[in-house]
Amino acid sequence: MKQLDPMDASAANAAKSAIEILNDDHRRIIELFSLFENMRNDIDDRRKQRIVETTCLELALHQQIEEEIFYPALRRAFPQHRMLDEASVEHDTAERLIQQLSAMGEDDAQRDATFTVLGHYVRYHIEAEANELFSKARRASIDLETLGMKLVQRKHTLRMRHLRLLGSPGSSEFVTPFGQVAVMQQAG
Repeated sequence: MKQLDPMDASAANAAKSAIEILNDDHRRIIELFSLFENMRNDIDDRRKQRIVETTCLELALHQQIEEEIFYPALRRAFPQHRMLDEASVEHDTAERLIQQLSAMGEDDAQRDATFTVLGHYVRYHIEAEANELFSKARRASIDLETLGMKLVQRKHTLRMRHLRLLGSPGSSEFVTPFGQVAVMQQAG
């Protein structure tokens, strides 16, 4: 799997709208779930575990920037929008599954099933956002380009903090992605 330089990604995303940024995340996350599904019968549990860990990290970062930046902007434009309430519940469900996955090892019998269920939830959430929330955001008086820059900057900051924590003394080779996001929130 090709490693992306976060600095290159930030520069490339600087001129994109918030919806383009989130759609790029969605595509990347769906690709990771698809890659895992294609490995269903693969016996390389370490490789599958790396996909689970990468996906969970990407989801955690994505959810955090949506909850901190994108959803509040939509909430200001649409204070009573039920879709934002549903998105919050979907994020909570995904967070619980990510936490379960973070506690599982590569040899855990429930890992594949839990990750598959997470994939179903995430696909449903992505489809709902694309079909309803994004179209409403385009019609609202929201500066999607400025919002996009804020999303890119925040995600870059979170990713850099995560990488610093991974390299800090006493850290394990893999620090659970959702645990890191919780640490980042407390440290920031």
